[in-house]
Amino acid sequence: MSAARAAAAVLAALALSSAPLACRSVFRGGEPGSAHAMSPEAARALEQATNLAAGGDAASALSVLDPYLDEEAEIVPVHRLHQDLRLRAEPRSAVVERYRERAERRPTARAFLLLARVLPPGDEGDGLLDRAVTLAPEDPWAHYARGYRDRTLGRLESAGQSLERALELDPDFPEALLEAGEVAYLLHDEEAATERLSHLHDLAPDDRSVTLALTAVLSERQEFESAERILRASLERRPADADVEIALTSVLVDRGRYEEASRRLDSLSERLPKDPIVAFNRAVVAEVHERDYTKALELYERYLTLGGEDALRVSRWIEKIRAGDVGR
Repeated sequence: MSAARAAAAVLAALALSSAPLACRSVFRGGEPGSAHAMSPEAARALEQATNLAAGGDAASALSVLDPYLDEEAEIVPVHRLHQDLRLRAEPRSAVVERYRERAERRPTARAFLLLARVLPPGDEGDGLLDRAVTLAPEDPWAHYARGYRDRTLGRLESAGQSLERALELDPDFPEALLEAGEVAYLLHDEEAATERLSHLHDLAPDDRSVTLALTAVLSERQEFESAERILRASLERRPADADVEIALTSVLVDRGRYEEASRRLDSLSERLPKDPIVAFNRAVVAEVHERDYTKALELYERYLTLGGEDALRVSRWIEKIRAGDVGR
């Protein structure tokens, strides 16, 4: 896998992870003092609200969350889902005002970090997060919130420091593991990214997007055997998951397992005729394994038409095939 395709795969999978992970990770509740500590009732309500929201019933989801928005409890995952649902239905200014009034009534660290979460990037949000860390230096959410904002603003070194502090306070903090994995990857520390994402995968083995992110990093490190094992296990649980199967075909191609890759790709091509990675992987099989350069040329051109990420490299391959320079 080329560097461009590998990076695109990792970051795309991480983006898929970020929204649902915060809810799925807490349905069991958490140990006292952990980032996700809450009552079993609150955890069940959060799971129910998440499912309702996923089904398009935001009004019912908000109704389920309402009893758990208590200002004293300040259960961050509940408020995060509440904020996200409100932001879909109301102007951002209304949601900001709601959380600003809350922070004025009870100026706690979590009130500040929740307000900062709905503010646009800027000095006010940074100041609120600094106050949150000062007020509650042992609260992993405060450090996570500052790390998350720094990551979104491109302040990667600072983000990494805050996220690592959050993980010192709660080593099983899924959202912090996700963000720390992404920051490490963006800082080209693939070993640290693998460590964080592997831990996260242990906590959430059924989270397909975590699986995709971890196996993309493993593939970039050429740890193909581990990547293949994880992807096959995921497909055993969800045989119809096309994204996981596409990732598996990439690993199979990289390992030279062309026969199985070809069978899977031919099936995927029928189901997903507009997927650029399917076209790319099938083109590699046609060129390298089948020596069918006409077919390879057609598929590489389709990959470009479909907006594939590795356009420059593939364009060069197309030029070589047209010039008769084949057999790479």
